[in-house]
Amino acid sequence: MGILGNNYGDIGIDPAENIVVFSSGNNNIAIKSAGTTSVKTAPGLIGTIINTGSTSTGNITIYDSLSASGTVIWSGILTAGQVLSLAMPCIVGITIVTAAANTITVSYS
Repeated sequence: MGILGNNYGDIGIDPAENIVVFSSGNNNIAIKSAGTTSVKTAPGLIGTIINTGSTSTGNITIYDSLSASGTVIWSGILTAGQVLSLAMPCIVGITIVTAAANTITVSYS
């Protein structure tokens, strides 16, 4: 596995599994309701978003911001069981807006 060290935590690619791997600083949060969730109020890295529900989500918008405005990192809908691998740095913070009460799990560092 190749590891890249940076200010956002150590990340790498596991070619055998074809997944992004966090070697340190990995955190997870479950979001279960519609609304705005402040995931991190400092620079970080948004890793994966997993729809752990049995139906498609409503729209999900991820901001590099301390609020529901600013730079959009990703916006879209996930199908049931879908895993979205982003591995995107966020310079300001991580805020996620969910339009429906579906359960998603977010990894970040």
